[in-house]
Amino acid sequence: KDQFNAQDITNLLWAMAKLVDNQQARTQGLKEAVAVLLPHVNVQKDQFNAQGIANLLWAVAKLVDNGQEQTPELNQAVAALLSHVNAQKDQFIRQHIANLLWAMAKLVDNGQEQTPEFNEAVAALLPQVNVKKDQFKAQGIANLLWAIAKLVDSGQEQTPGLNEAVAALLPHVIAQKDQFNAQGIANLLWAIAKLVDNRQERTPELNVTVAALLPNVKAQKDQFNA
Repeated sequence: KDQFNAQDITNLLWAMAKLVDNQQARTQGLKEAVAVLLPHVNVQKDQFNAQGIANLLWAVAKLVDNGQEQTPELNQAVAALLSHVNAQKDQFIRQHIANLLWAMAKLVDNGQEQTPEFNEAVAALLPQVNVKKDQFKAQGIANLLWAIAKLVDSGQEQTPGLNEAVAALLPHVIAQKDQFNAQGIANLLWAIAKLVDNRQERTPELNVTVAALLPNVKAQKDQFNA
């Protein structure tokens, strides 16, 4: 384990998270392997590039969402990575941004504390949503709006940067309305409802977005899970 470099650690944790995401049984051996790797994230935190940071935070969030215990070592690994999000904010591509905000929302959903470092990382990423708004595909848009709504519902401040990110994404929901699957539609409508519930302004764009999605609920009614 002491021979693993940053790339090895990223690949291993990402692979374990993917296995769990595909219904691999969470064995004691897998839990122990994750526990062994986590301290190395902190030790090698300065060696991870933008892709590594995005993949690691996604992996940790996915593992936690599937029952990985939030130990001090896990929390230290998350804190170590978050400090680098701000430093490398201009290096993240659209997929990284969607994965990072999804991961951070999932961690909060599972009890992660919204520390100053956490809030700074969110604040660093939100303007990148606006910058790269034309590059997001349907799934990324759905994941981003779900993540933003989840963060707001967990106490994230609705800053101008956050409101601008939401406003930047809404026209793309309308443009890509036929590309969303049932899960995407459900996540989008949940996100919009949660944002409004937390005092998001009901702009004409927001109302048009809801109106654009509703016919797809009927069209895909047989695809929604009970």
